[in-house]
Amino acid sequence: MINNILSILSLTILFGIGLLAMSGNVEIAPSMLDVEIKVRTDSYEQQNIADPKIALSFINEYVGLLNNSFAGKECEMSLEQWLDNRTDVSSDFKNEYHRILKEAALENPGYGLGFDPILDAQDFPDSGFELYGTVSSDGYLTVKGIEWAGFKIRMRLVKEKSTWLVDGSGIINIPESEQAIRQ
Repeated sequence: MINNILSILSLTILFGIGLLAMSGNVEIAPSMLDVEIKVRTDSYEQQNIADPKIALSFINEYVGLLNNSFAGKECEMSLEQWLDNRTDVSSDFKNEYHRILKEAALENPGYGLGFDPILDAQDFPDSGFELYGTVSSDGYLTVKGIEWAGFKIRMRLVKEKSTWLVDGSGIINIPESEQAIRQ
């Protein structure tokens, strides 16, 4: 992303210098460059765009917790407690997660859902996830496995009271039409 911004910035500066040189005037007004640089390098927050680091932090910490649990390491809290204590996750996400698990436990006692609703899978990349593509204007993004590039999860971020929160992942608050396609 930074490389793309720098490429656009370089082209803009070179194009501007070229136009000035063609007109016979090779002076560059610093204020024009300053404005261009500021517009092109604003942070996600300044641009009112969801920062994918929020989603990546959440999903990678979740994977770390699962890895520890499957390795038999003692965890300080259950997955449900961990999720409930998160301040970067919306209440809607937490409520939907609990609803899905409760409904599955009632429908299939002893078996439950049969897969992880946050990951929308039984198996997952142990090494975590990285961003795949960009964040859409409506907060949707896709993450892919670091060592399992074919494994993708759709996530969604929402802004509540000026703070971006994870509001969807896997099947939680992600419409079927937006969910990652499993191959």
